[in-house]
Formats: sequence, C-alpha cells, structure tokens
Amino acid sequence: MPSRSQSKVVPALTAVAAAVVAAALGHALFPLAGRDARIDLPGSLRLPLALLAGVLAGGGAALVGPSWNLPLVVVLAAFGVLLGAIDARSKLLPNAVLLRFTAANAPLVVLAAVGSGRWSGLLGAVMGGAALFTVYLVLALISPAGMGMGDVKLAAVLGVYGGW
Repeated sequence: MPSRSQSKVVPALTAVAAAVVAAALGHALFPLAGRDARIDLPGSLRLPLALLAGVLAGGGAALVGPSWNLPLVVVLAAFGVLLGAIDARSKLLPNAVLLRFTAANAPLVVLAAVGSGRWSGLLGAVMGGAALFTVYLVLALISPAGMGMGDVKLAAVLGVYGGW
C-alpha cells in the first residue's frame, strides 16, 4: 500500500506533466492562427497563451488525476485557449484550428472508452456532439449574423466533451 506522501506525488506529477504537454502543444498550435489573413493574433501572445493552456491543463489534471480522460483535458486546454484568443480578437473560429481539434479528439475519446471500459461514455460523446451540433446549426440558420459555422463546429466538439 502506498504511503500518504506517495499518494500525493502521482497526482502532482500528473498535473505538472499535463501542464507541460499542454503548454508545448499550445505553443506548437499558435502558427495555425496565422494561416487566415483575417485573424489578427500578435506573436507576442504565443507564450502567454501557451502558459495559460498549461495552467488550465494542470488544473484539469488535478481534478481528473491519472486517468484515460487526461489526454482529453490536455487537448481541450491547448485548443480552447487558442480558439478563445482568436475568437476574442477576430470573431472567427478558423477551420485550420477547428478541424485539428476535432481530429485530435476523435481518437482520444475512443482511447478513453477502450482504456476505461466506459463504452456508454463513447455513445454519450457521439450523442452530445450530434445534439449540440444540431442545436447550434438551427440557431446559426435562424440568425446567421449572430453565429457562424465555426461556432457550430466548435459546439459539436464541446458536445463530445459534455457527452463523455
């Protein structure tokens, strides 16, 4: 049986590792924002955004601990911070980032389901993504000036998280 101090070390190391990976991923993803000329995200934000992604992932890792959900937390932090910064400055959610966010999530949700044995969670993730996609698509069609298709695509990805 692990000692009390050992039982605190693993979650702490997990949080630190998640923070480092998310910060590195956030730093690596930043150039995707520059692929669209309509996006004005200064290079001086690259390091602060990467660090914010690391802090958020570290906090999320402290909540979920060493589990199959951890990669999802790291990816959400890295992509979420970048997308939030882009949207705040330009009111856009570029496909270059959204499609990679979606592509990163799909195998990670399957991996989490396989690793944890939570197959119902996989079904929930698919249903959550489909439900939010549908609701946001209807809202975007009703009021195209208020919401774009980037919001619809982001809602689908976040619905996967909510359904998981």
